[in-house]
Amino acid sequence: MGWGSLLSSLAQLGRVYAAIIAWDDPARRTFARKEGGLTRTAGGVVLILAGVALGVNPAAGGATAHLLRALLALIVLGVGGYLLRRPLVAGGTGAVAAFVAATLATGGILQPATLVAALSLGGLAAVSASLAGRSARGDLSAQDGIIAVVLMLLLSIGLTLLSGVSGQSLAASHARLILLIYLLTPPLEVTAVIAILLHKDLWHRFLTRNYGRRPLLARHIAEGFMWGIGLILLTAVLVSLESRGFHVPIAPNNPFVYSPAVQKTPWDVALLIALAVIVMAPLAEEALFRGLLYGGLARSYGRVPAVVLSAVIFGAAHMNASLFIPLAVAGLILAMIYQRSESLWPSTVAHATLNGVSVMLALLIR
Repeated sequence: MGWGSLLSSLAQLGRVYAAIIAWDDPARRTFARKEGGLTRTAGGVVLILAGVALGVNPAAGGATAHLLRALLALIVLGVGGYLLRRPLVAGGTGAVAAFVAATLATGGILQPATLVAALSLGGLAAVSASLAGRSARGDLSAQDGIIAVVLMLLLSIGLTLLSGVSGQSLAASHARLILLIYLLTPPLEVTAVIAILLHKDLWHRFLTRNYGRRPLLARHIAEGFMWGIGLILLTAVLVSLESRGFHVPIAPNNPFVYSPAVQKTPWDVALLIALAVIVMAPLAEEALFRGLLYGGLARSYGRVPAVVLSAVIFGAAHMNASLFIPLAVAGLILAMIYQRSESLWPSTVAHATLNGVSVMLALLIR
């Protein structure tokens, strides 16, 4: 073999080797996909197990430390489910791990708290995985809005379970713990909104459509304030009708009413709680329930069914049976405001006015 033939053979081998290691080669891409899939699956399972272990296992510390650890555990669990991308595998892994960890922690099998922990944590992992596996393009749909609400509810339930702060213990909790809960809840709702919008690549369009009309901002704020005054009167009538006409015991959802600690707390803490209730909560809830949920339902089923369904879900999501009807009616009005204005500013201001008046009245008489 001459030198020319040898060099030609080496060049051919080089081209074959380059084709094997090239990133654009189909065989290489298939191998990389499989290797990346295995790494992602293993990482997802590890994060789900770590999140469950971090959240369920008891640890030393006060209620605030438990709350922050629970929040970290939910974040780790959600990221694990998103990496895994297989809802059944992610949900099953999270549910089984939570069931085993809760059983070991409580020392009992098939206790209600154990089952709820397994269902909620497994559900959070499954929803996160299903979000990763869905198509990332296209307009909002009813499924997007429902997934966002379910994700928010699972995060809230998980935070309550893992932190050990139930509705009854919340009323007797320290004011600073209540402050932390009210400061954390709106970001959980915003997290559900952001997860859907970023995944669907609709973030910029959503912000522009719902918040970007500056020439109409003053008008929208004025309209929202007037609607808010009407909502105050309407909900007051409904609550009075329930309590006096039908003798329904009302469980207040205003921390300045149901919590003795908040009623006696210093003004700096009280003002921060008021800020969370009046500003943060309306911004987050309107983006979730009107912008995302109503928006998706309207595109899938039409405006009238969307108004009704989003209102019912809004009332139920507060998990207060005694206030379901007033909250659902408020959700109905807020959805109609959003539908009429095609902006989230009027409904947000109306929502903030409703919350603000109730908080201010409680502050004045405390």
